[in-house]
Amino acid sequence: MAEEASKSKEHIIQQEKNLLYKEALTKQQAKNDAICEENKELKKILSDIVSHNNEANYEKV
Repeated sequence: MAEEASKSKEHIIQQEKNLLYKEALTKQQAKNDAICEENKELKKILSDIVSHNNEANYEKV
């Protein structure tokens, strides 16, 4: 009986650990998504700068 209770307690503890881990992963994924969006915006800005520079260089020729 004590062994079953111990296994049940271990199972509950593992479930709690899994839940905490899942929450941490969810938070990290949200951070990753935000960084990805920021990177997309920066890529667009850089692309605009390159295009502008290419046009300026073309006009010089």
